[in-house]
Amino acid sequence: MGPRLLHGSKTFGVGDDPGNICEGIRGRGGAQPNLRLLSGLLGGEETMRFAYPEMGLELAAISSPRLSVLIIAGPPEKRRPFEATRLTIKVETLEPVLSVLEKAGAEQLEPVQPTPVGRKTRFRHADGLVVEYVDHVQKL
Repeated sequence: MGPRLLHGSKTFGVGDDPGNICEGIRGRGGAQPNLRLLSGLLGGEETMRFAYPEMGLELAAISSPRLSVLIIAGPPEKRRPFEATRLTIKVETLEPVLSVLEKAGAEQLEPVQPTPVGRKTRFRHADGLVVEYVDHVQKL
């Protein structure tokens, strides 16, 4: 069995179509205005929120049956390192995904690093797309 991608309470195998993916949105005025707007637009609910003090950011997620949205809020200079990332994918665990990505010729842009809720790394896919892969060790 290959790596498993997680979304909410659903688990998908790599290559399956989950129908929704976490997309990064950079909030300018804190997470709260975007949370209200996106909750209303998506008919979703807040499923995660945490401070990331090491980076000077606040992260939050809105999830609905159709789409999960990750909001990265904070001052522009703190958000800048995240601007090149076009997609964030939550996986069950990073290690099997790393192997698949390396075999596919993706370039690892940063080592696996701890976050307040788990771990993360970023890869540049062969087509140039920069994707962040995360796993969570605790449920928020």
